[in-house]
Amino acid sequence: MEGEKSVTLLALEPKAQQYDWGQRGRDSKVLQLLLANQDWLHSLNVASPSSSPNGNGAENDSQQPWAELWMGTHERGPSVVHESGNARGVPLSEWITTSKRTRKGEGEGEGEVLPFLFKVLSVRTPLSIQAHPDKELAQILHGAEPSLYPDPNHKPELACALTPFEALVGFLPLSEIADNISDIAPELGALLSECCDISHTLSQCQSLRGLDRGRCEEIEKKILKELFGALMTASSSSVSRHLETLVRRFADLETSVDPLAQPLSDRWLQAKIDEIETDRQHNKTDNDNDNDHDQEKEKIIRDRLLRLRVLRVHSFFPGDVGVFCLFMLRSVRLDPGEAVYLGPNEPHCYLHGDCIECMACSDNVVRAGLTPKYRDASTLVSMLTYRVDQSHRVSPLLLSPVDHVQGSLWMYETEAEREFILFKASVSPSSLFDLGHWISLTVSRRLGLLGPSVLLVIEGEGSLESSSSSSSSSSRSSISLRSGSVVFVDPPEGISSLAGLAVHAGASPITLFACSYRAE
Repeated sequence: MEGEKSVTLLALEPKAQQYDWGQRGRDSKVLQLLLANQDWLHSLNVASPSSSPNGNGAENDSQQPWAELWMGTHERGPSVVHESGNARGVPLSEWITTSKRTRKGEGEGEGEVLPFLFKVLSVRTPLSIQAHPDKELAQILHGAEPSLYPDPNHKPELACALTPFEALVGFLPLSEIADNISDIAPELGALLSECCDISHTLSQCQSLRGLDRGRCEEIEKKILKELFGALMTASSSSVSRHLETLVRRFADLETSVDPLAQPLSDRWLQAKIDEIETDRQHNKTDNDNDNDHDQEKEKIIRDRLLRLRVLRVHSFFPGDVGVFCLFMLRSVRLDPGEAVYLGPNEPHCYLHGDCIECMACSDNVVRAGLTPKYRDASTLVSMLTYRVDQSHRVSPLLLSPVDHVQGSLWMYETEAEREFILFKASVSPSSLFDLGHWISLTVSRRLGLLGPSVLLVIEGEGSLESSSSSSSSSSRSSISLRSGSVVFVDPPEGISSLAGLAVHAGASPITLFACSYRAE
């Protein structure tokens, strides 16, 4: 009816990526959600996912790696829209173009796509030491090496933990790097001494202790760049030699601390890291004392965790320069629901765990360690910001009341709001949670209109309901939800995509994530 404004809800099949670093078989959250998605699509009586253009082949899961689940319109793995009457489904990018629904409203079929790529990652082995270029550098790299840097776009990203998630994010303060070199890894100092005057550099680090942050920031950046550049451009033979000495010493230390540590397998090392981190968090909660004894105990724990992580990373990448990066980059452990934001030109490396990831729709990565792929150390060293004053953590904003019995809604807001905004909702059993109300009350006033969104259900069963109205009529549409459901939410022009939506949970609670973006 003319004037009526309705929201379209579409069932999507995501695209799975089977990179070697992914968790294997049924241990992978990616495979779990992919299989659940296929069951859900069957329950909707739409086309069989096995005949779709994605060709995920999840029935052959065995012990293959299942690394990433892509939801969006990226050309390397667009989601597939499944509707009744279409035997194979259609790529979401094609559906958007055909329906003339672009992120700017009613287009003319010019093929605009979603500005974000929404993912689930299931990490078994460390990803590369990497950073993503800003727009200016992305254009330069793409123009010079389009086969290595496939598009001219930047790639800010947000990672939100689904399980305990470990990563290296940004640089440690220079004083901590100096302590690591002096006290924990003299082998790194020996390696760097072959490339620079490490004694003078460490002396500079000591002289900066206690100085006003503003006075020493530029000096610190210069020293960091010198140290990191020397490390990443060191000869592979020197790296391997010094790393072998370090790892042998660390292994001897670990077996002396824990006689049951033989052999130092990946699974044993990760289990020990998890055990120590859990105890560490418990002790922090129960003991708020900040005396010298507690600080010394914390240092002992921190040093041992560093040794364990070095041994684990080395087990996957023996002799790799990226192992030494653990002494320079900040180690972050996220509990479920906690998140980090990585802007352009910030170094990082995901180590282990499952997470939700939102990013700009790009595939540009500059790598220089822990990878069999192309390494561009000179570009990585030159592009980084070398800022150490950022924790990179993102505190979610609670949009619903703290004591709201129907459920809770959080928003993870970053500077990349025109590319992506992540929402997380938890809905209580047998409750109707008015998602759109809390979006409209806070987000619409703060950010304006939200563009088309993709919604992913992690757990629970129920339905997603959309209500709309005009001056002369009203309408409702709904789609069933269960673990693995992926829904494209497409609003009419002038309406936020999540406005008017409600989630109805069944007997069990629902946890879902939605990725959208600021459309104006």
